[in-house]
Amino acid sequence: NRLLHLPLALLGLSAATGIMPLLASRAASGDLVGLSAALRRGSQTLLLLIVAAAAGMHALAEPIVRLLFERGRFEHVHTLLLAEALRAYLWCLPAAALGGIIARAFLACGKLRFQALAALTVVPINLVADLLLVPHYGVAGAGWATAIALSIQCLILLRGLRMLDIPGPLIQLRELPGLLAPGAAAWGAAHLVQKSAGNPVLGVAGLALAISAGAVAAGATCALFRPKEFRDLLGAVGRRFRRR
Repeated sequence: NRLLHLPLALLGLSAATGIMPLLASRAASGDLVGLSAALRRGSQTLLLLIVAAAAGMHALAEPIVRLLFERGRFEHVHTLLLAEALRAYLWCLPAAALGGIIARAFLACGKLRFQALAALTVVPINLVADLLLVPHYGVAGAGWATAIALSIQCLILLRGLRMLDIPGPLIQLRELPGLLAPGAAAWGAAHLVQKSAGNPVLGVAGLALAISAGAVAAGATCALFRPKEFRDLLGAVGRRFRRR
């Protein structure tokens, strides 16, 4: 739960909270084109970042769990089980993050009922998926069930954007390769460092090196496929450090 909420809080919740005043001002002034542009840009940048973070954690799930938890009565067999469950739950992060930012658009426009109904759909879907998957896949099945439920909720919210008269989809299919490529690069680089170490259970230094390699690979791929977002991210980081 804590590991999942680290990228979700740093990226998903912070992005949704940060964009809310902009969405609210656009909605209050009736500027649906501006609202749509802000929501589209925020969703694409968020998807790029959250997928990269989830992919890196997926590649390094076992060494992360081992380093944080494997001591005392928490043994290696428990590390393997928890790492498997973590990998399954990580698939829910893109839907959870996107759902959060889309929900802010409904809040900004005063469409509270639809957002609440979309959230309620998660509960029965999650329960049914748990009953179907957990007996066959164990604890990891609960992660798959949550990912399925949150993905359906995200799709419902996406379809519901028509109620807000937002023109066009938030993400075009042709944009997906560029948005997902940094995540693939992060996974590959982190996995390569782990494999090169000759031991899937890295120490602190090895884990830091793997995380750094994943971040560099994701950044380089983002600069190649999504140069505008890369420049915006560098600018945001630069402004943050200058304020300090």
